[in-house]
Parts: sequence; C-alpha cells; structure tokens
Amino acid sequence: MDYRLLIVEDNPKFSDLIKDIFEEELGYTVTAVNNAMEAQQELFRSKRENKRFDLIITDMNLLGDENLGDSKDLGGLLVLKTLRQIRETESCVILSGESLGMAEVRSIRDEYSDIIFEIISKGEDVYGTIMGVVHPHVVKYSLRLFLSYRRLDSIFTDLIYYKLLEKFNANRIFRDVESIDMGSDFREAIRDAITETDCMLVIIGPEWISTTDEDGKPRLHKSLDYVRFEVEDALRRDKPIIPVLLNDTPMPTADQLPVDMIPLASKNAIRVRQGQDFAEDMKRLVASVEKYARLD
Repeated sequence: MDYRLLIVEDNPKFSDLIKDIFEEELGYTVTAVNNAMEAQQELFRSKRENKRFDLIITDMNLLGDENLGDSKDLGGLLVLKTLRQIRETESCVILSGESLGMAEVRSIRDEYSDIIFEIISKGEDVYGTIMGVVHPHVVKYSLRLFLSYRRLDSIFTDLIYYKLLEKFNANRIFRDVESIDMGSDFREAIRDAITETDCMLVIIGPEWISTTDEDGKPRLHKSLDYVRFEVEDALRRDKPIIPVLLNDTPMPTADQLPVDMIPLASKNAIRVRQGQDFAEDMKRLVASVEKYARLD
C-alpha cells in the first residue's frame, strides 16, 4: 500500500530527516512544504485529485507565513482549520519546537480532537508516533501510562521504562522527571497527567513504605508526599492501577497505608525481578497493561 505523508515544517534539516526515513527507507510518498499557505494549497490539490494524505505532520510554530500576521502559532492553526474544512484526514501529528505548555496542549487537543492523533515535541519519539498512525500493527495501542515511583527506585524504574519502550511510545509514558516542563506547577502537571492516563504503574521497592523525611518521619504518611499524592489522585479518579513489586518487596498491607490509599492494598500486583527473570516478568507486566489499552 502506498502511504502519503504531508510534512509542514520550516526547519529544512528536520523536514529532510523525516522525509529520508519515510521516503527513502520505507518507500512512502512524502510531500514537504515549509509554511501553512503552501500546506493549504497541497491539501486543496489532494482533495481535487482525490489523492488523500494518510498522515499530516505539522509544526505549530511556523515561520514564513507573513500573510497570517505576527503570531507564529497561526501557521499551525491554519493547517488544522484547513484539514477540518476539507476533511482530508483524521490523523494529524502536531510538532512543537518550543514545547507547548500543558494548558495550551489541552486547549488545542480539545479544539481539534477529531483531527489530532498526538501532540509531541521534536525531542520526543517522532518516529514511533508516526509509525503508530501509519502502521498500527507496529504500535498497536493508543495507551497512556503513568509511572509512580520513589527516587530510591529510579535505577530499577529506568530498566522498566526502557523495556516498556519496546511496546509503547515514549511520549505516552509519563515520568515526572522528564515529562514536566521547567517552571510548571508540579501538582497541576501531575493532575493533568493522571486525568489523561489509562493506567498507573506504582513501582514499589523495599523502602517505598519505610523511607523517611529529614525529620525522620515516614514520607508516605505525610500529606505532601508526592507518591501518596499521585496514588490517591488516581484512586479518586478510579484509574486502573497496577502495583509493581521490585524483586522480593512484599505487597503493602492496608494497615501500612494512609486511609485514602487503603484500596491500593487490594490491587493485583505484578512482581518484576532483576537478572534472568526480568524479561519474563516484563512480558507479564506488558500483558497486564495491554488490557487497559484503547485499540486504535
């Protein structure tokens, strides 16, 4: 099957990179333009000639659109408005060179939810996201994961994260270290991410319960503990939660948890061990996660 891609990008190096991957390596038909007016012309031409684009990749922060006024954002919005007008495709990936704030991302996604497949920054998994649209059998699921963990378990969490990347797109896995923009309100960003998540993985290591603050008091029983905040918020929203027990860590019991976290004790847990058991344990974890996926 001949897949047709339209790239709207004012950075020629980035545009050429995408074009090389999908045109030269994968044999797709790729049309590249550098501003919204040219994109609009291509979209109307494709409509007239009945040659539908399978995917549109557009930057929101387009330069070179002098006829659209001073705001660079208008360039990307014109592409979206044109797509809606001609109903050319329902698969559009939005690129942001300067990462959009979460409020702006939500506004754009809500306004054009019938068109947008994903909004990502150029530093994220552009290739994986595009493949998820063009070849849904490669990336099967539209699924958002939230990884909740303590810093003490960050090394093991990294192992789990990179294994998950073999199945799921990086831009759909929320880790606070990498997923929250500098200067953003931490709690608001967490709430937004949990609102959109399909499944939370609560990574539980040997000191997940016993770790203390500078005063020697258990963090888990303090209202400002970020792990407690994440889990309680997910429980309130009735989000699917999978406890992930690291190595020989026991499952927390109800009497060890704050009142609002007690439901966590009844969740079915998956044990993930380092060493020779890691691959098989991760297969079981991925299988459990996939149950909560929304099939594209």
